[in-house]
Amino acid sequence: MSHEIYEHDSMFYAGETPWHGLGTSVERALTAEEAMIAAGLNWTVKSVPLYAMYDGGMIPVENRRGIIREDTREPLAVVGAVYHPFQNSEAFEFFDEAVRTKEAKYVTAGSLKNGRKVWILAEIGKSFKVADIGDEMKKYVLLYTSHDRTSAVDIMITPIRVVCWNTLSASLRQGERRSRLRHTPNIRSYAKNVSEMLGIVNEYYQDFEECANLFAKTPLKNEEEFERYLDKVGFKIKEDTSSNSRIIKIRDRLTELFDGQGYGTDMNKHSIWSAYNAVAEFVDHERSTRSTKNYNSSEDARLDSQWFGSGALIKRRAWDKALQMTK
Repeated sequence: MSHEIYEHDSMFYAGETPWHGLGTSVERALTAEEAMIAAGLNWTVKSVPLYAMYDGGMIPVENRRGIIREDTREPLAVVGAVYHPFQNSEAFEFFDEAVRTKEAKYVTAGSLKNGRKVWILAEIGKSFKVADIGDEMKKYVLLYTSHDRTSAVDIMITPIRVVCWNTLSASLRQGERRSRLRHTPNIRSYAKNVSEMLGIVNEYYQDFEECANLFAKTPLKNEEEFERYLDKVGFKIKEDTSSNSRIIKIRDRLTELFDGQGYGTDMNKHSIWSAYNAVAEFVDHERSTRSTKNYNSSEDARLDSQWFGSGALIKRRAWDKALQMTK
């Protein structure tokens, strides 16, 4: 797999080698300060005045500023006058207390596109097994932001299925699984409140575990039920359209994953849980994602999609439809 790692990007990981296979191995979870250094994130960005060349001279651009990465002096974005950069050190500070009290540990972190995107993944608490079938789930929190206006400061709860490293997306009963902060001058005061997100992490995972157990204990009685599930998720065959051949191919592959080719299907076959995970595995590992100039390969685009884009939306819809089938 190639990566969206540019000349001035770097990262670290703790414990097992992560999906990207890059970084510096460490024997234990790091403190925030150590993590920034290990991940190459101990640099800052600065908002600077913006000028335009005109008629042989320089004139100021009103209501616009530039964001500069100070160590490389590389321009990252043009932003509005009220935009306030969120420093990498502030992103890591969110996890300091949780790491200090051993409620969390840093697993992997890094930057993409020469620092335009920055993220850190932390493992929260102990893993659990779904419905006593041996299907292990690990609990993570993903914090990410951008220095090029492509995203706000975003904190996302991210369960990961160990057997295949599927990242699962779910909208559970307590509401949104994300906490977003805009880049404004008040970002620091808002950021202090983000720590409250850790307070609902355990509630989220209790809800998640309850739903996953219910999925695993609820069988799909026949092939028609699985086909109706695929229809609801969005893989529906339409009448008289040229796209049917692609949809049929996807449905055939999803059926193969559901019937036994998917990771972990031997632990819990032909249930709503295995149906949902067939979709998650397909999205994370097999679904084609259109590569653009912003990515080095379709694999890079897939990673962005499965966390932040259309892949995450498909998995969330798959979860919602699965939940509806248990009622």
